[in-house]
Amino acid sequence: TVVTQGWTCAVRAGTYRETVTPNSGITIAAYNLETVIVDGSEPVTGWVPHQGSIYKANVALSSDDTNQIFVGSNMMTEARWPNGNDLFHVRWAIAGKGTTSGQIVDPDLPKQDWTGATVHLWSGVDPFSHETGTVTSSSAGQLVISLPEMGTCPDICPAAGGYYYLLGTLNALDAEEEWYYDPSAEVL
Repeated sequence: TVVTQGWTCAVRAGTYRETVTPNSGITIAAYNLETVIVDGSEPVTGWVPHQGSIYKANVALSSDDTNQIFVGSNMMTEARWPNGNDLFHVRWAIAGKGTTSGQIVDPDLPKQDWTGATVHLWSGVDPFSHETGTVTSSSAGQLVISLPEMGTCPDICPAAGGYYYLLGTLNALDAEEEWYYDPSAEVL
């Protein structure tokens, strides 16, 4: 706020945990080629055992889907089924025969309660877009789902042979380098 247009702000070496929004026409540069890191993330502390090898900490994260969790400089993957940590080559489950716009049938679905999970879909007769819904109930090999937008059926609605994965539930937290956040309890 004190540097004016045309000036350079030289920053000394260090890691600065903040968001920087410079005024127009200001140059921000490392002082004498020192290593400067501007890191908009916040450290999470206060980790305690939850169950087994799962730890938890209280933290208020954003309520949207923009949260990213890092351990050191390694980005973690939000817990999901089927497991996968390559965001460029997503590992999908495949919906089976009997799948409709209101349910997904999959004999490979792990036997646990998926109620409340988010289902992310790439399915339909012309899957030009992804779709996200909520699991309203589950049983062995079957998910009952609610989708917010039904006007695009059958183009992007669930169908046999379509792709999907589940996330947004502690039940999916089953592998190293995964995370789950409970927004109502503000627990990571």
